Amino acid sequence: MLLWYTLEQMGITLRLTVCVWVAAAIWALNSAEKPKTRVIRVDGGNIALQSALKVSRLLPAGSKRKLLLRGGQYLLDEPLVLTPQDSGLTIESNAGERAELNGGRRITGWRKESDGPVWVTNLPDFHLKPWRFRMLTVNGKVAARTRLPEKGFFTDENSDWNINGRMATDEELTTLRYRPGDLGPWLDLKSAEVRVYRVWDESLSKVAWLDQAQRTLRLSAPLRFPSGAFGVHKYEVLNVRQGLTAPGQWFLDYGENKVYYWPRPGEDMKKSEAWAPLTEVLIQIEGVNGNPVQDVTLRNLDLTMTDSPARSSGFAGAGYDGAISAHNSEGLLIQGLRIRRVGASGIQAVGTYRARILDCEFGETGACAISMSSSNDLEIADCRIEYGGHSTPAAAGMQLLGDHMHVHHNEVHDMPYTGISVNAGEGPVVEFNRVFRVMLKMADGAAFYTSGKNGVVRDNWAYDVGMGPQTQAPAYYLDDGTSGYIVEHNAAAVANWLLHVHNANANTIRENVFATSADGRVTFQGSKGAVLERNVFFAAGKLRFEASGEAIATMRGNIIHSEHQNLELLRLGMNSQLITFDTTGNNEGDPEFVDVTHRNLQFLPSSPALRLRIPQPPRIADVGPRRKTPAH
Repeated sequence: MLLWYTLEQMGITLRLTVCVWVAAAIWALNSAEKPKTRVIRVDGGNIALQSALKVSRLLPAGSKRKLLLRGGQYLLDEPLVLTPQDSGLTIESNAGERAELNGGRRITGWRKESDGPVWVTNLPDFHLKPWRFRMLTVNGKVAARTRLPEKGFFTDENSDWNINGRMATDEELTTLRYRPGDLGPWLDLKSAEVRVYRVWDESLSKVAWLDQAQRTLRLSAPLRFPSGAFGVHKYEVLNVRQGLTAPGQWFLDYGENKVYYWPRPGEDMKKSEAWAPLTEVLIQIEGVNGNPVQDVTLRNLDLTMTDSPARSSGFAGAGYDGAISAHNSEGLLIQGLRIRRVGASGIQAVGTYRARILDCEFGETGACAISMSSSNDLEIADCRIEYGGHSTPAAAGMQLLGDHMHVHHNEVHDMPYTGISVNAGEGPVVEFNRVFRVMLKMADGAAFYTSGKNGVVRDNWAYDVGMGPQTQAPAYYLDDGTSGYIVEHNAAAVANWLLHVHNANANTIRENVFATSADGRVTFQGSKGAVLERNVFFAAGKLRFEASGEAIATMRGNIIHSEHQNLELLRLGMNSQLITFDTTGNNEGDPEFVDVTHRNLQFLPSSPALRLRIPQPPRIADVGPRRKTPAH
């Protein structure tokens, strides 16, 4: 195992074994030359990587340093921690190679049970503790944790609980009353976990005890809201042997310290590779208030295999940590990373300024791909996010909270909740993004979701939204506190709900094209002062356009069309009665798309939209990442 320490500017290369890395560092410190970048070449796994980081810390303070990693696996069982003394550090793969930071270990020793299709193996201890994890991959695919019921959800018998009322008690936050026959003394309390759902998020907890006589579960950790909040009474039980009913499922027996797996067709467990994580974080960037970690660069690395805890998801899955976890940093650059098959989020950052996340790929993240809070002056561009949320169905592709964010040319698809969520900040710009097949499991989200002030949402595309069991999902959603936004020149081809504006004030919505091949909805609730100009609202079936009394200040030059000539244009009038809109200055004619069924929303030359000076909408191919093929 070797470390190569290179002063690139001087053309000097020293080959050193790990045992003499201190001498190399002292030599570098005493060198009369001051090269621009000092490079430490790393080949040999986690020990070499940790040693190289120690070498870099002995170089002159403030100097640019680079850890250049040879291709291959670097197995971590704890995070690589960067602190303010690591400011100016770059960690990247050697040219033409990919270094993989892997927080897992391979599981071996599989044997078939005496009868049936299930295989089992005993787990080793790590760090003198039983190995516990919530993600298992077999041959590079994330396996499914066992659950009950096999389909659908259990319904609890808790009372409804109103968030606008009093604070919930600890007992209410830890108690779930189940229906007869759903659960019983057969439940393995050491292993089982309970996920309690709400409209847009959920909580996962271990089980402390079960009272069969009272049909009550006491949970080990409090839920974010009591079961029954918002009138939602559904839950599921995870990691139970009784749920092992189909290929691709697994169960971890906490009592026997064994893992059980039902192989998929064609899998031979004597030859298959099964992996599970040891750590929740791979790279931890940890500054402090007044002393941030500055100007760290992570480039062209692969990150995989992290775990997730049993906890509340938080809004949009933001409660989970990330494979990269950053606190109090400035000037962070993350470029060309591939973060796949991780148990929680891909990147989670708090108190991060001037961060850039560029040209990265995220796949099969357990929670969000990117979660940023209290983070300002952020740029996220040319990223691809797909198939997230295997640990929490409340996961958004991006959950962003901060000021002056620029989110552009990204693609997000196949997420259980929102695609891109921009919250409670000042002046975000969200443009040229492509979002599709989101809102597959949860409700009260959207392809594009906003709150905050003075933002711009433009030149984006949303399609196939609301295709899952929760079809109440708009393409664009301006929620509580959204004010002063400009939503312009976007396109949507969705299942039914085109636009939702809720408790949002003084926003301008112009030159957008919203279409559905079925019945469609446009809703303004509790809002004021919206300006709607030169938009197209189209439904192949019925189109219902509903607004509260003061929601729309100006509405002109729009096309509002139902192909079946079934329009409901309703405004909430006096005494909460719905009255018909006055649509003077707008057009109810056919916008004449090229092919709405195949999401070609370009206008034909004879379209009335062109006469109304509504510009052609963006094409799907013109938005999303500018590099059209993913990196390999």
